[in-house]
Amino acid sequence: MHLELAQIALVQGDTAAQEREDALVRANPEGELELLGRDAALAYARGQVHKGRELMVRFSQSYKAAGLSGMAASGVAGQALAEATFGLREDALKEANAALALARDSSVVANASQAMAWAHEDVKALALMNDQAKQRPGDTFVHSVWLPTVQAISELNRGNAARAIDALVPAQLYDGDTTATLYARGNAYLLAGRAGDAAAEFQKIIALRYFHPEDSFIPMARLGQARVFAAQGDQPKARTAYQDFFAVWKDADPDIPILKRAKAEYAKLQ
Repeated sequence: MHLELAQIALVQGDTAAQEREDALVRANPEGELELLGRDAALAYARGQVHKGRELMVRFSQSYKAAGLSGMAASGVAGQALAEATFGLREDALKEANAALALARDSSVVANASQAMAWAHEDVKALALMNDQAKQRPGDTFVHSVWLPTVQAISELNRGNAARAIDALVPAQLYDGDTTATLYARGNAYLLAGRAGDAAAEFQKIIALRYFHPEDSFIPMARLGQARVFAAQGDQPKARTAYQDFFAVWKDADPDIPILKRAKAEYAKLQ
């Protein structure tokens, strides 16, 4: 209950209430681990990669020490996916492989595979997800969401926007909060020149900012919106959208590749 209250305080920007609830959560050892995971994810959502890595090391080591390698792997795989979408390919691949060495739960394989795909290790990513599909023939998310997402990212890497869009058709029934899939579809529409459809996908992600404030795809969707407006030639809206992204990432590490690209894109609008 205190963890949920802390989450509410977080999205409301009530720092005092959040700190009060966090202290109550930390009274339980399991709660301390929950907060480590949350804070690591929040750091990534704010572009604070170095901080996120430090917290994730503590998170994963604590869960491994408790004999819960699956939880440790889940955190590291999520870290890999965030870093891959930020353009930190080598680090993302290292973390994806580290996660898979800890555990092969379906969600771990899904995030690690997506990270590999965004890092242009398409062959390995697809092999991992196809293997999951064979092992889990009745798993709806594997067959309808995660495998199609990896297939779509692989097509995006080759510039095949139409094929990426087609690959994601089975995932449409499960779009409620599958932000990684929505992000892939948004980028596919953008590449295809379907700016309006891309904007709708990115907006679905942004709409989840109060439900998943720690989701790194939310600021990525803000950047996606900026690129949509730029593609449409609407410079005022594009500038505002880039500024919204920069505001969320105001304390971000300056050397993140996607941040550098965003700043270069924004400069061209001036």
